[in-house]
Amino acid sequence: MIKIAIIEDDAAQEAELRAYLTKYFSELGRRISITSYAAADAFLAVFERHKFNMIFMDIEMPGTNGMEASRLLRRKDEDVLLFFVTNLAQYALESYEVSAFDYVVKPVNYYNLALKMKRALRMLRNTEEHAMVINAADGQHVIQVSDTRYVEVMGHNVTYHTVNGDYFVGYGSLKAIRAELEPHDFVLCDRSFLVNLKYVTGVNKSDLYVGNDVLKIAKSRRSAFMLALTKYFSCEE
Repeated sequence: MIKIAIIEDDAAQEAELRAYLTKYFSELGRRISITSYAAADAFLAVFERHKFNMIFMDIEMPGTNGMEASRLLRRKDEDVLLFFVTNLAQYALESYEVSAFDYVVKPVNYYNLALKMKRALRMLRNTEEHAMVINAADGQHVIQVSDTRYVEVMGHNVTYHTVNGDYFVGYGSLKAIRAELEPHDFVLCDRSFLVNLKYVTGVNKSDLYVGNDVLKIAKSRRSAFMLALTKYFSCEE
């Protein structure tokens, strides 16, 4: 899930930006959570590192303005994607001071916002790292989600196939594994294989190629899998 904060004191403009973001990510089939704050001080009171993936910060607000709030948030989180929302082009240069990812000029244009979100998704994929601790047959391992090519579940026996080797886990729950990995672009191609779309190298009528491995695509899951794969690569361009 992508976690987004909007800091905007104008209720109408907040609602418009929220609607555009909801529309964009809904069309991609991506889950998001949007939290809005009418003042920078209210946002700063609860902000902490890695609480959000993206922040949309209005510049002109009563109390602590958006630029000063951005300086303060950067002391806690250097990685979050920060967007300035402003009708004052003069702040574009100042945005470099706080490593803003981009800025959105009011009134917000949906097409321009969509282009910025496409870039932002690509950046999130390149920078986010999520680790898992698994208890394999040969001991405990910490593996990166981004390094996991697919997970194989046969009965309750689980094997994590990664770029660094395979790890067999004697018992695991497919439901729990899906809950952990599906937000990171893993999709079931049949009841036994949960695949990281990043590593898909080819597809035909009934087979899925993940590097040198050939997996089966169940007829009942093919349409949903292909739709997810198409959406994934449409964001990569």
